[in-house]
Amino acid sequence: MSQMTLAAEFTFISGERKFLGYAARITFRMILRSLDRTEDIVSGLVDSGADEIRSIEFQTSDLKEIRARARRLAIAAAQEKAQIYANAAGVSIGHVLHIQDVNPQVLQGRGEGHVQREPVVDNDSDKQTLDPGAIEDGATLLLLSG
Repeated sequence: MSQMTLAAEFTFISGERKFLGYAARITFRMILRSLDRTEDIVSGLVDSGADEIRSIEFQTSDLKEIRARARRLAIAAAQEKAQIYANAAGVSIGHVLHIQDVNPQVLQGRGEGHVQREPVVDNDSDKQTLDPGAIEDGATLLLLSG
């Protein structure tokens, strides 16, 4: 998908609008199945004159399996945390009464465990700057036991 726009650019000097010229913007989306080429593609875009790259988004075709694993790990982590609280309070935890699955994308950037991280940057000169392994997903849940 691509889109091109041409818009007049203005500035205000001493309260008066002054025409600066036109700004062209070309937007496109692409699917790159060979993620190890990401850095080469981005470098090529910049070398070709792109002066702004708004975002690069990594997604996976294995999202269902990744989320299932994240949910299993979230349950284990919630149970471990509940046990720590119960031990500190001198009580025991019971059976799970309720599990509420919360979309982790809704909570990104809100508190511990939900911080959106930057891509992993490699300092090894043999490796590329962007690490396709930096794709992350998670599971967030509310676990009630009694």
